[in-house]
Amino acid sequence: MIRGLYYSGKQQQRLLTIDEIAKACRISPKRVKGLIAMKILRPAANDDNLVDVGQVLWFLLRNNMPVASSLLPPKTGRILFLAASSTELREKEETFDHICKLFSHDRNLVLADSATLGRQAHLTILTFDPDVVVVFQRSFSKDLSATCDLLAGMPNVKTVLFVDRATKLALDNGLLTVSADLVFAENLANDRLTSELRSFFTS
Repeated sequence: MIRGLYYSGKQQQRLLTIDEIAKACRISPKRVKGLIAMKILRPAANDDNLVDVGQVLWFLLRNNMPVASSLLPPKTGRILFLAASSTELREKEETFDHICKLFSHDRNLVLADSATLGRQAHLTILTFDPDVVVVFQRSFSKDLSATCDLLAGMPNVKTVLFVDRATKLALDNGLLTVSADLVFAENLANDRLTSELRSFFTS
């Protein structure tokens, strides 16, 4: 799966003690010291017992562990990417990166995660608690419909859907219905995509 942290602008460094990390990660202080010794968590330059909060967030995210709200700065956003397969998720890495940078424009931090459509997507939506869900699904499917129905019951979550041209035409002409705030044809020009998403994320 593809995961990431996106910061906007210059961030003031925030250092955490071993006990603070242990509490946030729900592990023992001894385990934290072991992670520092193994260079999984890199200590601050001037103190081996302090670690930058960004290091801890990335550790939690890449290990699919819950992120304590106390670790997050104000104006943190969460964005989830969904696709039919892990292969398609990897193919969309550049697009994900571009969308995350747009989403982070007026936020201090963005947490990004991804999952494949189906049961995994539903579990990730419920545990990750995203602000925005971006779905890549070339054609209409039961998994897509079920995921959009779930998201329709979550009014605080914005949904962006990328589909093939034929599905976009069918949706535009009322031949198919799906619950999404914004629908794009997957081959949309990058400058138009940038303009529409920037406006959508700030609305």
